[in-house]
Order: sequence, then C-alpha cells, then structure tokens
Amino acid sequence: MAQNEPRNKHHIIASFVVGCSSIANENWSIQMEIQRLPGKALGRTAGSAFGSVVFIATVAHDRNADLVLQSSDLLSRLEEQLGALGSDKSCILSATVYLADMSRKSEFDQIWIEWVGEDQRHWPQRACVGAVLAEQTAVEISVIAVRRDEISA
Repeated sequence: MAQNEPRNKHHIIASFVVGCSSIANENWSIQMEIQRLPGKALGRTAGSAFGSVVFIATVAHDRNADLVLQSSDLLSRLEEQLGALGSDKSCILSATVYLADMSRKSEFDQIWIEWVGEDQRHWPQRACVGAVLAEQTAVEISVIAVRRDEISA
C-alpha cells in the first residue's frame, strides 16, 4: 500500500507486541495475552496458554517412584494444570509421551487408556518416544489442548 493511499476499512494489520499478538483495523482491535502458570524450575512455566490454545509439559513430583506411581502423579498434575488454564483432558489435541524405558510402554499404555477414558471422541492424537530424561524421571508428557469454552457442545 502506498504511503498516501487511503486504508481499506477491512484491511487487517498484524503485529507482535512484547511477544503477544495484536490484530487491529480502523474500527476495532483485539489484544491477546499469554497466560503462564508459575513453574518450580528456573526458566520454565508449569503451562501456558495463548488465545484458545494451551501448552503443558510435566513430570511427576516424586522422581524416585516407579513408572506406575510417576505416571499416576504426572497425569494428576496434568489435570490440575489443564484446569488452571481453562481446559481438561477431553480437550487435549495432541500428547507426546517421553519414556525413559521403552520396554515399559505397554505398562504406561494401560495407565493412559484408563486415564483418557472410554469415549473415543475425547482421545487425543498421541506419540510415545524413548528419551534420556533428567534425574530418575521415568516419564514426561507434553500436551497441546484447547480451552473448554472453545469447544462446541
């Protein structure tokens, strides 16, 4: 658009303001903020959300516990974090599970299946990969979800 050319009233300008998206035109503007849950580890949050999208990566509190106990704790923490950001497990779009020992995948799968429930309409896309994890961490999970109020009934 030329400098002196009048702006079309439907022309949308996108910009980034301090890491947040701002969309504006002559008649309206929308400011979207990043919401972050405080984390315990330096430089990391317990989860974040932007608009309707929620991002969480979590591990169990007790990393000395076995895979079963770590998985139960991790999934409980995940539910709390999702709730704090306006979501729940039925709103998870994608999950990536990191296992320190892939020979125990079927054991984790049983815990996962019980946790996600029987309603296939709420099953997320999921990947499970072997990984070298910090300390005695047996399992870590990263999810992308949407907020509940963005889901139609």
